[in-house]
Amino acid sequence: MDETGTGRVEDIIEAMRILENGLSGVKRARANLLLSIPFYKTVPFCSRELYRWLNWDEETGWAKQFKWTEDRFKQTIGTVRELARKFEVDAVAVEKVSFVLERNGLIERFKTESITRSVFDEGRPVTTLNTAVRRVSGRKVGIEKEEVAMKQIYTPGGISPRVLAEDTRTLT
Repeated sequence: MDETGTGRVEDIIEAMRILENGLSGVKRARANLLLSIPFYKTVPFCSRELYRWLNWDEETGWAKQFKWTEDRFKQTIGTVRELARKFEVDAVAVEKVSFVLERNGLIERFKTESITRSVFDEGRPVTTLNTAVRRVSGRKVGIEKEEVAMKQIYTPGGISPRVLAEDTRTLT
């Protein structure tokens, strides 16, 4: 790998090995992170969400389980470089896409058709300042928890209830 971070994927893997062997406490993931900082244009940080997005599986989605291997690092770095070239962006921009998509996917899990005004109205008030927050039974909104917090969000189209937290038993 040259000073610009360009070169073969194998060179990046070798640079990761050098950092891993030369620095105490540095394993493969941290070595990858260290290289991705100065070479953000060409060396991606291989995060779990990046790998899951690049190897999307409809069945497991963002919950896909895997262990990092050298082949997975090579594949991820190679794919990111191809996308960066194709769309004329830096590797870090591809990383950002996976980050945003994963966070959006986590938020979408909490949007459910079972959240209705009647469920909200049955809940116990927590606060009623500019917005209303109530505790409701988790089972009523499809979450296997004793209680969840729901917040009314006022939008131009009306009121939109949303689940705030999975477990509110620790709230005072």
